[in-house]
Amino acid sequence: MRFVLVHCGPIPPSYIQDCIDQIHLTNPTGEVVLLVDRPCSVSFNNVSIIQSPKTVLHSIFNERCSLDMTFRDGFWYYCLERFVVLYDYVMSSTINEPFIHIEYDNLIYQDMDHYLPIFKSLNIHLGGVLDSPHRVIPGFVYFDGPDTVSHLAHFIVNNLHMQYNDMQMLHLYYAKHPEIFTALPLCQPKHLLPDDQNIYCKNIDVFECIFDGASIGQFLCGIDGRNSGNKDTIGFINETCIFKPDKTKIEWKKTPLFTPYVDDLPIVNLHVHSKNLSRWRSDRSSM
Repeated sequence: MRFVLVHCGPIPPSYIQDCIDQIHLTNPTGEVVLLVDRPCSVSFNNVSIIQSPKTVLHSIFNERCSLDMTFRDGFWYYCLERFVVLYDYVMSSTINEPFIHIEYDNLIYQDMDHYLPIFKSLNIHLGGVLDSPHRVIPGFVYFDGPDTVSHLAHFIVNNLHMQYNDMQMLHLYYAKHPEIFTALPLCQPKHLLPDDQNIYCKNIDVFECIFDGASIGQFLCGIDGRNSGNKDTIGFINETCIFKPDKTKIEWKKTPLFTPYVDDLPIVNLHVHSKNLSRWRSDRSSM
């Protein structure tokens, strides 16, 4: 399975290496690609760093996108731009198979080759994690190939007038194109009301695993210190997410790598919002 990371903007953060290393730990046959929108001044190991030729669609995005460029040097702008950088990549490469895009503050704990047949059997074109009625957390996104990336990128550019951030834009895409976007299981049905189970627990009986949007990673690992004044925030409960992990049984099992489980189901990814990825790697020496 190919994993595609994207960095837009100035210097990439050093913790990307932990994200890359964790992928290789749990996906030993996997390939990791880091896409950049400008020459990369930082070197990383065991990854292909690619700056793809800029497409016309990307130039149109740059002309039309009016998202805030002042907050954290363009954070919201770059979070959305990454999807046209993905488009640049698939348009200039020979990739014609499924791949997974993850935000690089995520750690992958499962071998995704095991789940690829499930994605295919369910005919999932794009799989992502909804965690509330109004947003998708695109920390883990499955694409079945370049046509789906292209469809999403054109949708984003055609809807820039909405001035939505990446989470809102992908939720709009989910609402408009349910035939393409499939929600991945966020939690067990017992934690939600019946009307919500069909959305946030979809296909959990087939996947038999959990995909983290933000809430589990924030609960286990804390939130970004820039949002908390560098306080210890382990145990944080995300106020927006419909799923509250403090009501579940979360444990780490050593098999032989440390792997998180919630209600005895394996967690595929943790969104390590605190950016302290090294602490939560599967090859750490202790809990």
